Order: sequence, then C-alpha cells, then structure tokens
Amino acid sequence: MSSFALPGRTFRNQTPPQSGKPRNIRTTQFFWLDMAVPFTSVAGQNVIANTNLEQFYLRVRGAWSDMTDVRARMFASATGIGLSTLPVPLLSQAGNSDLAFPMLYWRRPFDILPNSSLQGQFTNDGAEAAGVVVFFCERPDEDEEVTVQRTSQYELLLDLGLNGVLNSTGVATTQQLDYDILIYGALSTSESCTIKFLDTRLNRGWSSRQLPIGAFAGIRASGNVQPIIWYPTPYLLGKYSSIRAEYTNAGTETGKYVTFIGERILL
Repeated sequence: MSSFALPGRTFRNQTPPQSGKPRNIRTTQFFWLDMAVPFTSVAGQNVIANTNLEQFYLRVRGAWSDMTDVRARMFASATGIGLSTLPVPLLSQAGNSDLAFPMLYWRRPFDILPNSSLQGQFTNDGAEAAGVVVFFCERPDEDEEVTVQRTSQYELLLDLGLNGVLNSTGVATTQQLDYDILIYGALSTSESCTIKFLDTRLNRGWSSRQLPIGAFAGIRASGNVQPIIWYPTPYLLGKYSSIRAEYTNAGTETGKYVTFIGERILL
C-alpha cells in the first residue's frame, strides 16, 4: 500500500502519489506581430506604421517596444476601431526590457481579422531613432485543451552559440524531447540579437521574421530585478518537438542562452 512519506522517509514503493484530480489547461499558438516605426531622430516627427497582413485571426494580448518617449494611436485597418481617441504615451500600451513588465499585457484582448493589420500613428516626443513595436498575439483557431494530472517544474535550454562577429547569422536548436512540456515564459542572456523561433514538429514560426530578442524573452542584463517574460497562456511543445532559432548577432556577443520556463507533463 502506497502512502505519502513523513519527513525524512521515502515512499513505500518509491512512487510519488498522484497529485490531485485531472485538470484541463487551455494552450495556444503564439504569434509575435511587429510594426516597424520609421523615425529619423527628429523631435516632433509624425509617422504612420503598419503591421504585416496575416492570413489568420489574431487575438492581441499585449505589446513590447524598444522605444519609450513616443506617443501612439493604434487602430485596426479593417474596421477603423482604435485603442484610443488620440495618441497616448506608448508606455501605457507597450512594455520595455528595462521595465518591471517587459511585455505589457492588456486588461482585455484586441482582435485582428484575417488579412487585416494594425496601423499606428506615432509622434516622436524624444527625438528617438527608428524602432519597433511588437504585439504578443494568440491564434484562437489553434487553441487546444490539454488534460493533465501531474506536472513538474521544467526548463528547456537553447544554446545560441553566438560567435562574436557583428551581423553574423546562424541557427540553434533545443534538445528534442520525448515528452510534452508547457512553456510559460522565457529569459535571455543575449541583449542584442534578432531572432525567429520555430516549432520543428509543426514547422510553424512564432513570427514572420526575426525580431529583437527582448520581444520574446526577458533580458538578464537589463537591470530588471526579475526579467522573465511570462506568457498569459501556455504553449504546448509536443513530444518529439524542439525549438529552432534563426538569428542575427546584431552586436558582437559570444555564447549566450535562452531558457524556456514551464512544466513537464508527467501524467
């Protein structure tokens, strides 16, 4: 007969007890949608920028940007529905790697229809150079419910292997797993590479092109006290999958890692 161990003792049959009843977890497919903002370091400059047209429905949950002293008004190109009546400080809509919330999640999602885009009207209050706003999205058509009973903490390492050469490119891949994991967040020791992640089993990219690493993962060297980007809904990385990264070394970094943080499904 199996029973839970008292302190200092082991399980009688060396098998831990099953923890709790089965529970259902909603998982989703991630997609990072980007908007390049063509500022030229001129204070007071006004520009318009657009995201790419994607062929699938997107649920926008939040945003990240490498700009800070900027005002913006976002709206859906297909409907004209905006996120504000006038341009507002971008930091009220988008996080930044140096902030407590590198990815700023919105209280309610904003929907983008297939083959439509987000458009932004930007005012350059701080004479900032060209930048990018990256929107964290989910694909509702790919939502999946997973039933689990027992999980454990799990971290998946991606060794980038950067070679210190400016603008050099490469590919890195995590270990292929023979079990399912749920990914809830990520941390990067690289500060400046641009990157695109891809689920090798599904052959599906997390973005249409390479984006700043800070849009996907918290940056350790940012000075943030806890620089992990946590995702609002887990991503299911299925059995026999791995995550492949296509990257450009935008600086002269060497080595560097990305850690995906989550749970391993045991039962």
